[in-house]
Amino acid sequence: MLELVDAAFPEGFIVPADVDVTLLIDQLAHGALPLIAAVHGAPAQVNEIDALADAIMWDAETARASRAQGRALLDLAASSSQHPVLLSATAEHLAPVFGLVCGTLGATRDDTLAMFLQLAIRGVRGSYLIHHHLQPAIDRALAIGRMLPLEDIATRPRIIGSKRAGSSPGFPW
Repeated sequence: MLELVDAAFPEGFIVPADVDVTLLIDQLAHGALPLIAAVHGAPAQVNEIDALADAIMWDAETARASRAQGRALLDLAASSSQHPVLLSATAEHLAPVFGLVCGTLGATRDDTLAMFLQLAIRGVRGSYLIHHHLQPAIDRALAIGRMLPLEDIATRPRIIGSKRAGSSPGFPW
């Protein structure tokens, strides 16, 4: 499963060295992870959740990157597995597609959330190692991502990459 998902991710995202990865983890906990968990638990709602992902993207560049990554993952998973749910899916954004692919292919919800979080952190830091000091933040993010209602993710201010807040370029999730 990791090889399949890893193939759809880019080499890594370039972020300033002073970005606190725990802020990224918190942002994921309040954005991508609830989208992933929602689709994993209700795959029939993937298009509705994909529309929500589109609505909460903070700029066109971020939305474009999320759709490109989501389509790449879905195309790869559908062609590799030939699973009818994946072959007929039309969702585009990375987070909902990730939840759909992993759930459809049999990964548990908790494994799916942990895998996405680990891949995102690795992508930002370009490292296969997740440092021990991040584990409390990772555990907190996984707990939030499992339980946060979808209606709450659009109301939280973005921490990293919010062009609306005038900060650095956004992350595509």
